[in-house]
Amino acid sequence: MMTTVVSLFASSYVFEWPKYMKDVQLLYPPAFDARVVLYPTDANLRDYLSWRQVDFTRPVWHPIGGTVSTYIL
Repeated sequence: MMTTVVSLFASSYVFEWPKYMKDVQLLYPPAFDARVVLYPTDANLRDYLSWRQVDFTRPVWHPIGGTVSTYIL
């Protein structure tokens, strides 16, 4: 099932690229990674998603002097 989702995402990404990025040529075909993980409890899942949220926003905002959202999952 996950391979189908990733395949559909990759093909849609390439197909829709010109619609949203009119002046930017896609130079290389994209590659995406996906995993199916089963967490033992809802609390473990929440902790993981909170960690990923912080991990995602830190590199984006800190170099340009912005602030990280205070919203927590």
